[in-house]
Amino acid sequence: MSSTSTVNNTLGAPRISIPFMMAMTSSRVAGPCPIADPVRRSMVECRNLKLLNSENLMDNNSHLFVPFNDITVHTTSQDLLNLLLGLTEKSYGSLIKLNVNAHERTFKDIKLGEGAAKMLTLPNAGGTSMLSEVFSCEIMERILGVELSKTEMEVRYRFSNQPMTDYLVKLRHKISVTIGISVTRAYAYKKRYTSQDARALLKKKLTGISSSTKNIIGDRVWKQILHIWCPDGHTAKMVKRAYSKMKEVHATNTVIVLSVVESGWVFHEAKRKKKKKKPPRRGSAETQKKKTKKKNHKAGRK
Repeated sequence: MSSTSTVNNTLGAPRISIPFMMAMTSSRVAGPCPIADPVRRSMVECRNLKLLNSENLMDNNSHLFVPFNDITVHTTSQDLLNLLLGLTEKSYGSLIKLNVNAHERTFKDIKLGEGAAKMLTLPNAGGTSMLSEVFSCEIMERILGVELSKTEMEVRYRFSNQPMTDYLVKLRHKISVTIGISVTRAYAYKKRYTSQDARALLKKKLTGISSSTKNIIGDRVWKQILHIWCPDGHTAKMVKRAYSKMKEVHATNTVIVLSVVESGWVFHEAKRKKKKKKPPRRGSAETQKKKTKKKNHKAGRK
């Protein structure tokens, strides 16, 4: 049985029922384990969030983790609550953290859902971020129970050469709500990642998301998620600290999801090596042609 959380919006937004860890009902989940009562009570008491019984959600004090067959996702009850509130209230910006353990698997070992598999087969706007975007879609599908609506090249814009949203998803509930998701990586190639890098990343991406939301046509985007991949907890703390110092106006319509993952393929995708042309072997037809051409050239000069 799928479990659903309902949030009463106090800021005039539509009443939305979204799946509470919808992916728990997936066949990719390792095994069932009910959520503990103290966590349920703490979430119910906060802003009338009604939480029904959820299967396959393990609890260790306030630490929650979901064991899939190929990855494990760790979070806390407070972060989960902030995520739900951030997605259901129009002017509520929030930052939450997930720890994604891919068990040292390669990308090919991850069992992709329908949306992520589709994204992998279609072209994006370029760059070397295909795997991080596909893996982002997979995580959002499992945790939020969303469905891929449009990929990067399927989203239409009023003006060209402007910031783009990586993909659009729809929440599974009675009211159709479209969420835009932009994916980035808090990572510095061959150098130490600094707090200045974190501030610059947030400023650039949040400004771009605001511009992209206004520029999208054909879809009414309710909220946007900025999904930031971090290689370690220290980097995630720097991004979180930089976010706390930013003006609220930049992030009120954006939910930031920091995902800490140690899998190297998320941050640097392998480049395809160009095949070098092998020199012709001695005695080959190509070598004989070159010798004949050279001999004829000398004979012509004489």
